[in-house]
This record gives sequence, C-alpha cells and structure tokens, in this order.
Amino acid sequence: MATLLLPAASPFLALGGAVAARSVHLALILAIPVAVLAVLRGRWLCRNVCPTGYLLDQAARLRPAARTRYRTFPSLGRWLVLATLGGAAFGWPVFLWMDPLSFFNAFFGGPVATGLEAVGLPVRRVLPWGMAAVAGALLPLVILLSAWRPHLWCQRLCPLGATQDLLGEAGRAVGRLRRRRVLAVRSPGMDRRSLLALLAGGAAGVVVTGAARTGASLLEPRSAPIRPPGSVLESRLSAVCARCGACLRACPEGIIHPALLEAGPLGLWTPVLRFGPSYCSEACHACNQVCPTGAIATTGLETKRRIALGFAVVYADLCLAFAEGRECMVCQEYCPFRAIEIETVDGRRGPVVSEALCRGCGLCQVVCPASPIAIVVEGRPQRILDPVDL
Repeated sequence: MATLLLPAASPFLALGGAVAARSVHLALILAIPVAVLAVLRGRWLCRNVCPTGYLLDQAARLRPAARTRYRTFPSLGRWLVLATLGGAAFGWPVFLWMDPLSFFNAFFGGPVATGLEAVGLPVRRVLPWGMAAVAGALLPLVILLSAWRPHLWCQRLCPLGATQDLLGEAGRAVGRLRRRRVLAVRSPGMDRRSLLALLAGGAAGVVVTGAARTGASLLEPRSAPIRPPGSVLESRLSAVCARCGACLRACPEGIIHPALLEAGPLGLWTPVLRFGPSYCSEACHACNQVCPTGAIATTGLETKRRIALGFAVVYADLCLAFAEGRECMVCQEYCPFRAIEIETVDGRRGPVVSEALCRGCGLCQVVCPASPIAIVVEGRPQRILDPVDL
C-alpha cells in the first residue's frame, strides 16, 4: 500500500485537495495524524520520515562547503502554501503538484494491494523507467537543486515543510491562548506578504478556472483525453490531481499513462488512458481504489462498469467489413458490453456501435485486425450508463 499511503500522508496535499474538491477524500484522513504531529512537533515528518528529504540530504553531502548558502534565498515555501490554498478556494490549487511525497511516489512508488491477484489479474508492480521519469520528473530536478544549493528546497521552498511550520505555529498560538497570553504578531510585513500570497493564488485560481470553463485555446487540450473511470470533470481534474502516479502503478493492464500535451498544458502529468496492447477491463477497478485526492472517485466494480469513458468510432473506409466486404465481426465478438451489432448501412454490412451501451473500454480497438485500426475510442465527458448483465 506504499503507493497510496505516501502521498495520502501529506497535510499540504490534504488541505489543498480538500479545499479544491470541496470534500474530504477518505484516503486523506491518513494525513490527520501527520498534521497533529506537526502541530505538536513541527517538522517531525521532514526530520524522521520524508524519503525525498533523505535523498536531498545525501545530495547535499556532495557540496558540504555550500551547506549554508540557502540562507540568502528568501523563504518562499510559506507563500507557496498560502497561494495554493487561495487558488484552491476558487477550484485551482496552484502549487499542489509541488508536494514532495507525490513526486517521490511518482518516481519510486511501490506495489499496490488491489486484491486482483485472486481473480488472476497481475498487479503492475513497477513502471517502465521512461514512464517513471516522466511521471516523477520533479524529483531528479529537486535532487540536482539540492546538490547545487544544499538544503535550499527543504528550508526555503518545500510546501510540505512550510505546511508543517504553519501548523506548528498554530499549535504554539493555541498554547499561548490557553495560557491567556497576548499573541505577538511576528511582523506586519510578513502578514502583508502572506495576504498577498493568498490573494495572488486566488487570482490565479479565478483566471485559470475561468479560462478552462470558457475553453481558452491556449489551455484546452487538442482533443478530449480519455481519463480513468470515475475521473472528475475535465475542468477540475488538472487542479485536483496530485500527479502522484498511484493510479499508473495500480493499473494491472498498464494502460494509464502520464499525459504530455494531449491533455493541454494544464493537464501535464495527469492520468490518461492509451489502449494497446490491453484495454480497460470490465473485471477491474484498481485505479478507483488508490487516488489520494479524489481526482478519481472511489467506486465499486458495478458502478465502474456503468461508466462510459468515451465512444468507439468506426472508420468505414478502413473497416474490412465496410470497405472490402469481408465477413469480419471481431469487434462484435469481443465487445464485453454487447454494444456492437453488424448492420447494413448504405448497402454494406459492417459494425455499428450503440451509444447507449458503449463504455469506451478499448477492447474493440485492441482486437481490430485492420491496419490502420478501423475502430478507435474517442474521448468524451464521462457519463453513467444503464447496467448491463455481463
């Protein structure tokens, strides 16, 4: 369960994701003990548990003479946290993707216990290095930064560490109140900067969400990406997704990939489905069990089977049945939802897909014998269809 537990333990991820999603996802309850420890002990997680911090400490040893140079750099972590919360209030947590537990998990995350082994479906244990490098690209960048300026990330930039600092300060403030002491304001300047960070994050959230809703050409993807079943609306997924890689590793079929440009610039590293050599199996809902922020909803298998991920489109000029008159019914034979029938269209017999039944699972695309492939799943907003007996 390390793939789920690691990002779910981040109070920064919990706060930003909960505010943006307007709900508390079950997995993020795991962050409560860490938040309590931060209130009582400050950066306890950083000092004792954080695997990213351990790697950065090792990188810092490469240049011991530069270990104090970070002190000349402004402390931006607190402002990153406040900007993220300000943006989250308007639906777009600006720097949520900077959570160190998430990008460590995206690069190194381990196996997920899904229970699929019992029904003969293997769990995808390790991502290919190329995919892991894309999903967790921030980790090597931060390691290089720490080799150049030891402790700069941890002490000045890390939003998770800054979140623990803020929680620790809140704990000390409550302690002073309990002792009936007057709270001392640290400095008017810091208060103004904190307010500016909140306002800047909120403004960014308003701009980005507004642009996403209106379909600004620079922000919208070239075509609708195919998302894992149960994903939130496209206009919100890029905001709520932590890019932690948990769904990528959980998928036993290996069809969930980190997006590059197909989901638009705001959707970088968010999960997309690419069919082949496998498809989204009707017997699997592993990705619905591991998302720590609720970007992919927690659903049962029966609910997942009713989710239409997209729609299979037949290209008649490529189809062996329509274009060449062959008796090819492979897509109809394999469709698990009986969404394809062989019908006569304009005097030619071939496959016709039912919008009421097609789940966009991709199996027809995988088994199509035509070259180029004649039936392709196109992305559409996900919707719940009527149940089908399998």
